[in-house]
Amino acid sequence: MGIFLIRIEVVAQGWLQFVYYVPIQLYGWWVWCQGGESKTELLVSKLNIKKWLATLAFALGIWALTILLFSYIYDHPRYLVWDASIVAASIVAQTLMTFKKVESWIFWSLPVNTSAIVLYLRTDVPAFSFLYAVFLLNAVWGWQQWKKSESLTQ
Repeated sequence: MGIFLIRIEVVAQGWLQFVYYVPIQLYGWWVWCQGGESKTELLVSKLNIKKWLATLAFALGIWALTILLFSYIYDHPRYLVWDASIVAASIVAQTLMTFKKVESWIFWSLPVNTSAIVLYLRTDVPAFSFLYAVFLLNAVWGWQQWKKSESLTQ
């Protein structure tokens, strides 16, 4: 998938597949299993306002760095600002998911999946738009499930 994305000049998402997703998913699995109290399963929780603001600042910083990095590496990649916004939101979403934060699903639903559906339609890759539509349905379902789970743990 990463190679294909680089070939259609959605370079930031292409590199995201190689550099970020595999390591964070391995780490996330460990955190889910051992990250709770006394090394038990991590429970679903929500961000407080201070962490929400820090998360938004983190997302904006990643977005800006991604744009700078890929405009340096590539000569005029298509849709870089849009692509970088999806990458930044994906990194935030996956990081929040690693720590079982309900808000991860907000990032997966809106700035990642919804935006990617439109981007892939624009880049003439309808199969990826369909894939991200399925991901969007999964994100909405996950959001509902985690909200229920989080309310049970309060």
